[in-house]
Amino acid sequence: MNDLFNTRGPRSSGGKSCSFFWLHMVAPEQMMEVPEHGQVSVDIVFGGNYYALVPASSLGLQVRPEFAESLVLAGRAIRNAVNRDLHLVDLSTKGQFRVPMVWRLHS
Repeated sequence: MNDLFNTRGPRSSGGKSCSFFWLHMVAPEQMMEVPEHGQVSVDIVFGGNYYALVPASSLGLQVRPEFAESLVLAGRAIRNAVNRDLHLVDLSTKGQFRVPMVWRLHS
């Protein structure tokens, strides 16, 4: 696995603390057929758990309150497609894993 993303969590200015975490790329640019969204490029990463990363903008969405329901529905559809179509094996345990969550990279 490669250290690819350094994603910032909540941050603030004025000398206050920032939080950071690393995501390790496991399976980049996996093309998935997702109902109501067609072909979607998904990156599978590890950061304490496995996640599917998808830019909200690639779905025609934005990370804003008025898109909340659409983001949830799209995330569920992507998660279901990933878990249905990809056979992902953990390199440490050699066991198959499922993706419990979809994150957005940016809006």
